Amino acid sequence: METKKKNCLIYSRRRIDTTKDSFDEQLDVCRKYCLENDLSIRGEFSDYGRFQEYSEIDSLFEFIIANPDINLILSATEDRIIYSTNPTNLYKRINSLLELERCVELICVTENSRPIPLSQVQRSLFSAINSYEKTVSMEKAYHGLVDNAMSGGWIGVLPTGYKRIAVRNYDIVHTDHMKFICEAFKMKLSKSADKDIVEYLEGNGISIIQDTLAKMFRNIFYTGHIRTKLTRGALVKGRHEGIITLEEFEQLQKSNRRRVL
Repeated sequence: METKKKNCLIYSRRRIDTTKDSFDEQLDVCRKYCLENDLSIRGEFSDYGRFQEYSEIDSLFEFIIANPDINLILSATEDRIIYSTNPTNLYKRINSLLELERCVELICVTENSRPIPLSQVQRSLFSAINSYEKTVSMEKAYHGLVDNAMSGGWIGVLPTGYKRIAVRNYDIVHTDHMKFICEAFKMKLSKSADKDIVEYLEGNGISIIQDTLAKMFRNIFYTGHIRTKLTRGALVKGRHEGIITLEEFEQLQKSNRRRVL
């Protein structure tokens, strides 16, 4: 009496930074395993691209649900399946099979040829889900910082002469010292010596050294604009009041470049 072959599906995946050979190697090793173990291949599903852009893994699970005679998934390694989609989605996909009381197993042909129940794979997803949710949370926080910066918000240490007040999202306003900072910029534009500007500021209660003064004159924040990594190098109108114009700022930079040359 002829033994009925077990039906299986093969899944392979490669990222955008790997070569096409990666697909071929994964498929070849799975096909060879099927041939050696008398398994019938009912379908092959291959994903390519960036994480969360994969769709074939969803098609694979839909195919299994629609075909009750399939009880095996073959993959070169377990991580091909574990990281085929966001772990929460994979957990739900596996759960939908378990609710149907389907006994589907995973065989990772290059790691361990012993079939692994999908219920066991599901349990191993818990740490992946926690890691994924943490990553998503960090990405959301980063995008929030970018949105804030692109709308002129500032979250870093404020330059001398500015302070935050809790009115609307901690508005940035001038301190009492700003009138002296403003005069320092005027002196610099009038080509006063740095030592004279330092002396003027210290005489008005602002302790500063010449290196810090030079950095202050190179800080575009004083124009009422910001430019940071969060703005991707773009010049953005800030939500604070400047004390010099962009033209005056550029004049200072040209003067500094001539001094360096």
